[in-house]
Amino acid sequence: MTLNAFLYGLICFTIGLVVLLRGRGDSELALGRQLHWLGGHALLLSAYSWGITLVHDRIGTEPLEVDTALVLLSLVASGVVLLRFGSGLIAEAGPLPLWMNFLPVALLIPSTMLIAYAIVVVVTATEVQVAIIQWSHDLLLLPGGILAAMGFARQWRRLKLLNDVPASIILLATAAAFLVNAIVGAVIPVSLPTAGAAGAPLIGAPTETWRLLLIALVAVLVGASMNVFEIERQHKIKRLEEARREAQSIALSIRTRTRQQAEVWLHALARISHCIAAMDEADDILKVVVGEARQMLGADAAVIALYEGEGRLCYKVRCVSGDARLTDSEPVENAVIVRAVAAGNPLRYPEDIGGAFAWRTEKGVFRAETAALVPLKLNTTQIGALWLGRESGKSFTCTDLIGLGYIANHAIIALEHASMAAELQSLAVIEERSRIAREMHDSLAQILGYLGLEMQTLEALVRQDDKDTVLSELHTARDTIKSAQADVRENILSLRTALSGKARPIDALKEYVEEFGIQTGVTAELVDRVTGDCPLTPLAEMQCVRIVQEALANVRKHAHAERVKVVFTTLPDRLEISIADDGVGMAPETISRGHFGLQTMRERAESVGGQLEITSTTGQGTRIVISLPTEYSELKGRTDVTPASTGR
Repeated sequence: MTLNAFLYGLICFTIGLVVLLRGRGDSELALGRQLHWLGGHALLLSAYSWGITLVHDRIGTEPLEVDTALVLLSLVASGVVLLRFGSGLIAEAGPLPLWMNFLPVALLIPSTMLIAYAIVVVVTATEVQVAIIQWSHDLLLLPGGILAAMGFARQWRRLKLLNDVPASIILLATAAAFLVNAIVGAVIPVSLPTAGAAGAPLIGAPTETWRLLLIALVAVLVGASMNVFEIERQHKIKRLEEARREAQSIALSIRTRTRQQAEVWLHALARISHCIAAMDEADDILKVVVGEARQMLGADAAVIALYEGEGRLCYKVRCVSGDARLTDSEPVENAVIVRAVAAGNPLRYPEDIGGAFAWRTEKGVFRAETAALVPLKLNTTQIGALWLGRESGKSFTCTDLIGLGYIANHAIIALEHASMAAELQSLAVIEERSRIAREMHDSLAQILGYLGLEMQTLEALVRQDDKDTVLSELHTARDTIKSAQADVRENILSLRTALSGKARPIDALKEYVEEFGIQTGVTAELVDRVTGDCPLTPLAEMQCVRIVQEALANVRKHAHAERVKVVFTTLPDRLEISIADDGVGMAPETISRGHFGLQTMRERAESVGGQLEITSTTGQGTRIVISLPTEYSELKGRTDVTPASTGR
């Protein structure tokens, strides 16, 4: 019997260790949060069983010694802890069934009477220790075991709802083992291991053996029920994995939508940029801007309005249902819109603007339920605004305002480009007029002045009746008039060549060289040795044409040449133009001192990063070599541009 008590305590101790070591306090199940009470019960019960083996010969004798009292106290404490475990397990397993809400009230009176009777029996009993042990089983261990069984059963029910059948079976079996152990402990009288006592046989075996087998079964099932936490952990891992996959799917979907939206925005901005790069009219670009903005943000209408004279805000382009139209100086009458534009900040209606947001269109008044507005600012000056509206639907977002701002920037670029183009055109006209004025001053004005003096001379000679001298002066005047005619024809040809719009300066100069030869009688030849594409910047092309024209003009006026040859050759990153004649040439000191025309040619070449060299000898002709950088060589010198980015 002492061996049975020792083994009983060993099994209880094992249950306590298993529960405390394998239990998970962070479990979502109520079982995990209550297992420490079960572990405490098992350890106290093991202390009681092992204490019985030490004090069994003193149980039932007087007086009650300290060690015996501690052993009995451990039994009472184990029962109280088991009650706490069972009640806590039931309370945290979810809402109680309706009928169980009345159970405490129904058991209160009989439980109170039973407890009072037990106290009376224990106090009046001759063997107090035996009474304490018996009533601890009846009042503590029995209800504690029943509550523990009910708690395991409720855990089984919860896991069954989660379709976890293996774990449910384990918990249900554990609940049955607790219930059987509690009932058997109450039905079978307590057999104490006193000296010479022996447990009563039950179905051929001592009662202590049955108790030992039952507690062993409870130990096995409790240990097996700890697997429910591993199953729960697997469920958590599975849920986390599913949540991770779902999050990845959502993130991928968001990235895909974002990329698609970004591509659509980029395509729209690229189309607008292409219109700007193609030098389209500003009004046409603004119509594209308004149409793209309306389509990109799913708006029903879009408007660009600009400030005109006297600070009036007037419609420039209006777009309704995909039809973008220009408007001539029609003022914006809606005070809400005028105030919103004057604020100079991106705004949303109705979030940032109060009042009725409406404007006039060719199809009537458009009343917006939601709208988005961004200002148009040229440098720091506000010149107007771009806004969109929807008659119904969701509001515009802050992201929509950012995208609309990008489109508005392209509208500003188009307006700025138009302003710069007009300014450049004006400067070009002024420069061309200045050039013509200089040439007229250097040629026609001087010739006409000379002819005026010559007419006075002829008048005096006629009065003197000096016919020979008059004929000589008339011959000189005729030569001067021919020279003036040549200058005029050359200026006309120069203007026509400069405005020819050819793709390459070589193509423009071919016609010029042919006309030059016809007009002057000089044998003129242009040789094209350019291989592949050798682009010049627009400014370099203009200067190239001007330098060649001035060089040929010098040949006509000063070289007295019979032949002139213009050769275009490509070098690495440069274009070389050679103009060689067989005229009278120049002295080296004349070249070093510099001539006004030669100095102008050199300045033109250097203004675009080129060089000009002149070699000449008296009586052996002159050779001028111009070296101009190509557009690619200029880009290569920049760190922010690569050859691939030039698109060539």
